[in-house]
Amino acid sequence: ADISSDELAVAVTYLQNHNEIRELLLSGGDPLMLDTAYLQQIIQAADAIPHIEVIRIGSRLPVTCPQRFKREQVEALTVSEKVWFMTHFNHPRELTPESIACCRMLIKAGIPVFNQTVLLKGVNDDSSTLAELCHGLVKHKIKPHYLFHVDPVPGVWHFATGIKRALSIMRELRGKLSSLAMPTLAIDLPQGGGKVSLQPDYRTGDGFQTIEGAVIEHPGWNMP
Repeated sequence: ADISSDELAVAVTYLQNHNEIRELLLSGGDPLMLDTAYLQQIIQAADAIPHIEVIRIGSRLPVTCPQRFKREQVEALTVSEKVWFMTHFNHPRELTPESIACCRMLIKAGIPVFNQTVLLKGVNDDSSTLAELCHGLVKHKIKPHYLFHVDPVPGVWHFATGIKRALSIMRELRGKLSSLAMPTLAIDLPQGGGKVSLQPDYRTGDGFQTIEGAVIEHPGWNMP
C-alpha cells in the first residue's frame, strides 16, 4: 500500500529531528509506481530539510516496464537538486533501447544514474556476462555501483553463488574493466548488520599478485 499522508508527516518529523541523517533512500516497492504528484510532494518535503543532502530513488521501472516511465516522472524528480537515481540492471540483455532511453531522460535532466546488480547463479555469474553489462552501462553514463550477493532469504537462495565464487568473479573482472566500470561487491548482512564490501585479496608474502599472476614486492608493506 502507498504511504499515507499521516505516515509521511510522521516520517518527515522524524527526519527533521535527526540531524545525523544525510541521505534518504526512497525504495519499496517502487516509488515510481506512486502517483506522480504525490511522489513530487514526498521529494519536496525531503528537499526542505537542510541536513538531507542526498535523496536516492531506487527503481527498477526503467528495466521492467520502460513504457510506463514518463517525462512527467522525470520532472517530478527534478524538483530537488539532491536527487540521485538508482536502477537495477542484472543482465546485458536488459539494456534495451527503451530502457536506455529512460535513463538518458534522467541524465539529460541532470540526475546522476547509478546501477546495482544482484549476482544470480545461472543468470549472470560469469565475468564475461558482467563485463558486457558494465561496459554497456558506462557507455550510456550509468555508473555500476553495487554487485550484491543474494540475501539468505526464502525463495531466492537457489540463485546464490556463494561468496567465494563472487570474489573469484571480481578478480576476473579486474582484468576486464576500468575503475569507472567496476562495481563494488557487497553483501547485506543478516539481522540488520548492514552492507559490507568485499574485495579479492591480492596480498602474497611481502608483495602483491598482479592481475596477470606475477608477484611484485612493495616497500610500503612492512612500514609501521
